[in-house]
Amino acid sequence: MLGEFASPFVARVLARMVLDETDMAKMDRATRVVMRVAEHPDDEGFFDLAVLSAEYLAEAIDNPPEHEGMLRALVTGEFLDGKPMTEDQAMGAIASTFLGGLDTSRSAIAGICWLMAQQPELEARVRDPRWIRNDMDEFVRLLSPVASLGRIATTDTEVGGCPVKQGEQPAVALRLGEPR
Repeated sequence: MLGEFASPFVARVLARMVLDETDMAKMDRATRVVMRVAEHPDDEGFFDLAVLSAEYLAEAIDNPPEHEGMLRALVTGEFLDGKPMTEDQAMGAIASTFLGGLDTSRSAIAGICWLMAQQPELEARVRDPRWIRNDMDEFVRLLSPVASLGRIATTDTEVGGCPVKQGEQPAVALRLGEPR
């Protein structure tokens, strides 16, 4: 299912709505790079992701997109106290968009389909426009495609028996399902 529906679907949506990309061969390459980083993270994969991001940034700098969108904002917008983003910051934003748009979205779709296969009665509910937004939010919370959450403690506290001091940045890993 991931290869036949979710991956091509999210690649088309990212290409069309975020990157203003019409060349699906370029998006196929982007998908391969992102899937490699997501499934087997190594230095070479991250290097390929950086090269891909640099190519998209260079194209946007040389030919700023006409419509308002992420790439145009990255190369023509002002951020951080009225200053433009640095190239490194813009490349990081593009790389994060590739990872979030291709891998995280693909994984979220897979999780939702898995849950609906386990509980078929959910299908009728998600088809009801009154529930769709709330249910989609809950699916993503329940079956988060992100394996850990970074947070900054605002007060001294304890998480799972571990003390956390104010200002510390614990990484909380998510575990799906019941312990075996």
